[in-house]
Amino acid sequence: MFMERRAVGLPSLALAGIWLLIFLGTTPGYAAGNPGAIGFSAPFYSASAPDGVAVVVLTRTGGSSSAVSATFATLDAGAIAGANYTGTTGTLSWNDGDATPRTIMVPISATGTGGEFSVALLSATGAGFGPIIEAAVSIVPAPPPPPFGGARCNFRKAPTRSSEVIPH
Repeated sequence: MFMERRAVGLPSLALAGIWLLIFLGTTPGYAAGNPGAIGFSAPFYSASAPDGVAVVVLTRTGGSSSAVSATFATLDAGAIAGANYTGTTGTLSWNDGDATPRTIMVPISATGTGGEFSVALLSATGAGFGPIIEAAVSIVPAPPPPPFGGARCNFRKAPTRSSEVIPH
């Protein structure tokens, strides 16, 4: 039997390229004009009480076309707003073409005993929600003060011979 061979030339490659553009243009996450999704960059964060602030990061992934915004709020868990941290709400916005992460800064008690609260996305305008829409924040308590009220103790070497005197 005789088999016909066809050379793959420019017309075939051009058709493959057109198919690829059509495929990528209709696939979620790759489409031109995709605003993306808003979500937290991690499900868990920790903050040291002496630092006085917890920093949580919100990201826009999968696209950046059109302006979008997201509204968030803190929620009590083991930590209580007003005692361990300052309850915070707000709206963060992205312009068309901007996918730069945004930070949410929540004031925490510098002398607090620790605890946990969460930051939750309440709504997203112009975009969908990402996979992480609530992030837990653990407040690491301040270390205990040094013994003796923080007074510095100066210990000196004891004399090795009876004739040595330790100067004051």
